Amino acid sequence: MIRLLDIAFQSSIILSIGLLLMPLLRSRSAALRHWVLAATLLCAAAAPLVGRIAPAWPTPLDLSFATRALSAPGPLPIGVTAGPRPSASQSPAPAPAANDVDSVPSIGSLLLLLWLGGMILSLAALLAGFARLARLSRRARPVLSGPWVDSVTRRAAAHGIARPIGVRQVDHPALLLVWGLWRPTMIVPVAAETWPADRIAAVVQHELAHIRRADWLTQVLSEIIRAVYWFNPLVWVACARLRAECEAASDDAVLTSGTNGADYAAHIVEIASDLNSRYPVPAPAIVRASTLERRIRAMLDSSRDRRPLSTRARGLAGAFLIATTVVVAGLAAQTFSSITGTVVDPSQGVLPGVTLVLTNEQTQAKYQIKTDRTGRYEFIGLPPGTYVMSAALPGFARFSGRATVVGQNLQQDVVMSIGTVEETITVTEPVGPSSPPTPDRARQVDERARQIEEIKQRRAAATCPEVQPGGAVRMGGNIRTPVKYRDVRPHYPEALHGTEGVVVLSTRIGLTGAVEDIEAVSSTHPAFTDSAIDAVRQWEFDATLLNCERVVTPMKVTVNFRTTP
Repeated sequence: MIRLLDIAFQSSIILSIGLLLMPLLRSRSAALRHWVLAATLLCAAAAPLVGRIAPAWPTPLDLSFATRALSAPGPLPIGVTAGPRPSASQSPAPAPAANDVDSVPSIGSLLLLLWLGGMILSLAALLAGFARLARLSRRARPVLSGPWVDSVTRRAAAHGIARPIGVRQVDHPALLLVWGLWRPTMIVPVAAETWPADRIAAVVQHELAHIRRADWLTQVLSEIIRAVYWFNPLVWVACARLRAECEAASDDAVLTSGTNGADYAAHIVEIASDLNSRYPVPAPAIVRASTLERRIRAMLDSSRDRRPLSTRARGLAGAFLIATTVVVAGLAAQTFSSITGTVVDPSQGVLPGVTLVLTNEQTQAKYQIKTDRTGRYEFIGLPPGTYVMSAALPGFARFSGRATVVGQNLQQDVVMSIGTVEETITVTEPVGPSSPPTPDRARQVDERARQIEEIKQRRAAATCPEVQPGGAVRMGGNIRTPVKYRDVRPHYPEALHGTEGVVVLSTRIGLTGAVEDIEAVSSTHPAFTDSAIDAVRQWEFDATLLNCERVVTPMKVTVNFRTTP
């Protein structure tokens, strides 16, 4: 969807430039204005391709995106390490089913569907017009001789048109048009048999001008462009103006051939009075009620420039519009970029509600958004620069990455790692010989054992939410936090009585709940380290579940050894 908006913006700039040229070319010929409008529409349609194949800008591109998962604030809760009854929030929360996610599309998806629907309807209407035109030609009677065939043959040779031009006659009283590229066909009403020779000559001259310029192809291409950009009013304006200038240029071709302006205007008015109905087909028609009055005034204005389009003017106008397209496509690509992607957990389940912050390192401008229900995010309208992106969600480690944006849209999916369990223990230096457990201490131990047993039973009876079949999106982020079932406290080394210290351990809770891969990150004494590792190695947990599957969970343990005051 973002790419479509970028394309629409680029095409609007090019169309605006082409339409703004029209008042400046008011005193020039209609043939030149028609060529400029046709080239403008084609350049606007080609802008996305030009943006991809245009020469690279001097600014070097750096599209690398280095990512890393950091142990950051927001660690996983560790359950009942201190003894309180676990809250309901520690039980696994049901994740929305995939079908539920699919049933609520994002705004971008809705807009994309709306655009596709409008384009399909517009193209269907155009195809229906082609079908009517083909059916009309099949039913028409070929004209093999007579004034129409003689006039077409004589004037086509004079204009250097080597393609065979067919003349067909229809019973419909309101049709006079020409269509086709390699074998053009001129369709005339049955009443045209009785027209005077000078009117036939004027009409043939008009239609041959369409054939010589390949106006039928130009109109078909403009209709296709309008179908794709149906939502852009500038495209509709340009297409309407193109049709008007197309007829005006053919009128000028008739008048420059020696036909008197007043006589030609009289012919057009009489033809318009006969061809007063509208038959929707994709082909140039000699009369349209909406532009007839303006055309008549132009025919009677002897001061107008009616010169045909020269090769030099065609080349200059085309070169100007092509250069404009390259510049607009290049500048738009450099000025308006986007970073899009999907945020998932390690099991590839999508994560809605993730907070993402994008910071421009040069300007310190910040952009903050949240992922939608399908885990998608979109940063749009980004100026060039280097950005730092962070992503945060409770229960997951903070994500951080860097991207350099210089005119390219980036696609970057983010994988959020499980957050780090953190526990801090304080071991106090014993005073005197150890005493037997007091009744209060025994009750605390019994209460803790009862709590753990309740947690085990509740977790054993809990059902895991399952993704319904047929869903296109798998929801993620359903974390069941670990609970410590067995707790062993470090002993205070006798050799270090009177000495304080701190040990920081890096370890992880394995798939079975056992503590694995214990490493000392920092320590003030090896004896403190050995005591801390020996105790932590004996801990036992209920394993962490991510989307109903056991996962390894990183853990950080800080053990403070304190002397008695």
